[in-house]
Amino acid sequence: MPGELVEQSRLQKAMLFELAVARAELILSDKTEPEWAECLAIALERQSRHYDAQKLDGIEESDRKVAEHAARNLVSMLRRTSRAHDFPIVRSPVIPGMGWIASGTGDFAIGKVLVEVKHTARNFIAGDFRQVLMYWLLKYASAIESDDEVWTECLLLNPPAELWSRHQF
Repeated sequence: MPGELVEQSRLQKAMLFELAVARAELILSDKTEPEWAECLAIALERQSRHYDAQKLDGIEESDRKVAEHAARNLVSMLRRTSRAHDFPIVRSPVIPGMGWIASGTGDFAIGKVLVEVKHTARNFIAGDFRQVLMYWLLKYASAIESDDEVWTECLLLNPPAELWSRHQF
């Protein structure tokens, strides 16, 4: 992804990320060409939970190109992993809080693989690995009590740059 195209965007980078993920999720749900208005509505709803998301009337062509590139890369990466493991792609797998923190959701899971998505110009950093480790620990603690499956691998994906980092727990 050309950096100058990303720099042309007037959207916050977090909004570009949500726009790309929303588009990827709609593509995965068999909407080959989702409407941008639907993608934007989903992204705004998600961003409003965590940030002061501003209502947007529309998005620029450069924003669409960036989000489309990242969304298509993400879809491709997830589908390849799904085929390799012969498991379906699960959107927003539950991360149990175990009474320590609020329960939440991860990005994706494929069988015993927890998939975390980052949209960044940098390599993965220690904080990214700590995040998936905490997700795994919470899931593991929950599995001890409930006999649920435990993730055995984590996969960090960076769709704009198509970087992969795979690790076993």
